Amino acid sequence: MKRPIDLIIEFINEYYIEPIIYDTGYNPINTISWGIILVICLFAILKLLDVLKIEIDQKFIASLVPFVVSGALLRVVEDAGIVDAPLSYLLITPLIFFLVTGITLLCILLGKVIQKYSNINLLKQDKTVLVMGSIFAIIILYQLLQHTTNKVNIWVPLQILTLTLIIAVIIGIFIKKGYLEILSKKINFSIMIAHIFDASSTYVGINMGAREKHVIPALFIDITGTPAVMFVLKFLVIIVALLIVRLYIKDEREFELKNLILFTLLVLGLAPGIRNTIRLTIGV
Repeated sequence: MKRPIDLIIEFINEYYIEPIIYDTGYNPINTISWGIILVICLFAILKLLDVLKIEIDQKFIASLVPFVVSGALLRVVEDAGIVDAPLSYLLITPLIFFLVTGITLLCILLGKVIQKYSNINLLKQDKTVLVMGSIFAIIILYQLLQHTTNKVNIWVPLQILTLTLIIAVIIGIFIKKGYLEILSKKINFSIMIAHIFDASSTYVGINMGAREKHVIPALFIDITGTPAVMFVLKFLVIIVALLIVRLYIKDEREFELKNLILFTLLVLGLAPGIRNTIRLTIGV
């Protein structure tokens, strides 16, 4: 009979460690666990930014977009096999989220220090962070292209962007007709389009032979028999999420928490969409 400690170790290995080591994707257990950890991290980040006296407004959110791109590029670096184990494990979800978040926070702190202790007044805090994130993304992209020998398939991003654009236009028409008022704000519309972009990359990728690693999307794709269900799934989930944010975060004192949640929703769509698109484009 196995000891309790052995059972615990087996459980951790099966549901947490092996999915990272072998990059096999998510399972119901670790999906719930990482979701709980994400919520805890959000509140910790909110507290840290409050200590640093950094306002989480839309300018701040925009300054972080290059770091989202950098995270997606780093994920492709692992897909391409450029980095060997065990360092490559840091570039697999969910560890890569902690890595990129840590780098982002360091850059935010560095930007704060630059503004406080130097005579450089050319850039504000948000622009300083934006520049650092952009440089970070360019360096990773350069290294990725340097180590990639596969032929670039330009039709892949064209298909994905065309699908995204068509659906964005359709959603925009509904917004103008007053049917989707929840998406009338730019940040909400951006979140929806980021997830439609992710759904488009999944649709094109699966049709090219890729597979969905996330538990719930994979389940719906199996049930319906088509990756097109991702568009419906993404649309409904984001509408519900935005309605929940609006319903339960009304107090002006929770303004920054609301924006941090919105940014997280943006990341959850944009990052995998970029990763999928680049990976399929360069064939890794």
